[in-house]
Amino acid sequence: MLRQIWLYGRILVGVAFGVGVAYFIVRGVDWPELLNQLSQFNWVLMAPVFGVVVASNAVRAYRWHMLFHREAPRPTFLFFVENTGQGLNNLAPIRVVAEPIQFGYVSLREGYDRGVVLASIILGRMTDLVVTLGSLAIGFAIFRAEGAAYLRWVILPLIGLVLIVAAISLYTHKITFFDRFPIFRTYSAAWQDLVGQPRRLISVLAVTLTQWLILGFAAFIVAVDQGIRLAGYTNDWQLFGVIYVVVIGTMTLGAVLPGLPSGIGPFEAAAVAFLGFYGVPKESALAFGLIIHMGLFIPPIVIAIGTLIIFGPPWSTRHRMRRLRRERRAARQAAAARSAAQEEEI
Repeated sequence: MLRQIWLYGRILVGVAFGVGVAYFIVRGVDWPELLNQLSQFNWVLMAPVFGVVVASNAVRAYRWHMLFHREAPRPTFLFFVENTGQGLNNLAPIRVVAEPIQFGYVSLREGYDRGVVLASIILGRMTDLVVTLGSLAIGFAIFRAEGAAYLRWVILPLIGLVLIVAAISLYTHKITFFDRFPIFRTYSAAWQDLVGQPRRLISVLAVTLTQWLILGFAAFIVAVDQGIRLAGYTNDWQLFGVIYVVVIGTMTLGAVLPGLPSGIGPFEAAAVAFLGFYGVPKESALAFGLIIHMGLFIPPIVIAIGTLIIFGPPWSTRHRMRRLRRERRAARQAAAARSAAQEEEI
C-alpha cells in the first residue's frame, strides 16, 4: 500500500511539476514568432540529426562494453539494450526504468554476473556525471554568461553525489553489512578494478567525452539551420562550444528534475534558460529546445519498440530457459572433458 502511494505520488508530482514548468515557459511567448521559427526549420535535417544521435548512442554502448571488468557482452547487443532502456524511460511517467530494463536484459535474461552488470551501469552514470559536470564548469568558465552563477548550486550537489557514490562503491567490501550479499562484493571489485587501472579509466572518460561531443554536434546542426546568434560569440567554433554546453546542461537538468514523460517541460525550460544567458530570444530558444528534444528522444524510442518486437522483453521466460539449457549443456560437456582427461591419466 505504501509503495503504491509512493509510486502514484511521484507520478502526480512529476506531472504537476512538468505542467507548471510548461506553463511558465509558454507564458508570454509570441506564438506567431514561435510557429514561424518552427516552420522555417529545414525538417529534412532531422535525418542527419537522427543519424548523429544514433552514432552517439553507438559510442555510448561501446563505453558500456569497456566498463565490464570480466567477460563483456558484445557492443552491438549493448547498443540495443542501452537504447531500449532509454526509449522506454522516455515513455514512462517516472523516468527510473532505464537501469532496471538494462539490468534485466544483460543479467536476468543473458546470465551475466549481476554484480558486474550493476557496477557497469552505475559506473556509466557516474562517468557521465563527471564528464558533463566538468564540461559545464569549463564551458561556463570559457563562454561566460550573465545570470549563470546560480548553476553552482546545481553543479556542487551533483559533484557531492558523485563523490559519495564513488566512496561507498569503492569501500562496500569493507562494510560488514554487505557481506551477506555476494552481489555487492563483485560490484565493489568492479569499481576497484577500474580505479586501479588509470589508463583504462582515462580511456573510458575519453570515450564518454566523445559520445557527448557527438551529441553536441547534433544540436549544432539544428542551431546553424535556425540561425541562432549568441551575444559576444560569432564564429562557428564558439557557437559549437556554447551549444555543446547548452545541450549538456539541458539534458542534465531535464534528467534530474521531475516532469512529464520524456522530460517534457524541464527540458525546454533548461534550453530557454541556458540560451537566454547568451541573449537568444525566448521564441528561438524554445523552438531549438523542441526540435532538439525530438532529435534526441525519438531514435531510442524507435529502437526500443523494434527491440521489444524482435527480441522480446528483458524478463522473457523463454529466453531465460534457453540460456539455462545452454549453461547446463556446457557444464555437462566440461564435466565429460574432465572425466576423459582423468581416464587418460589413469
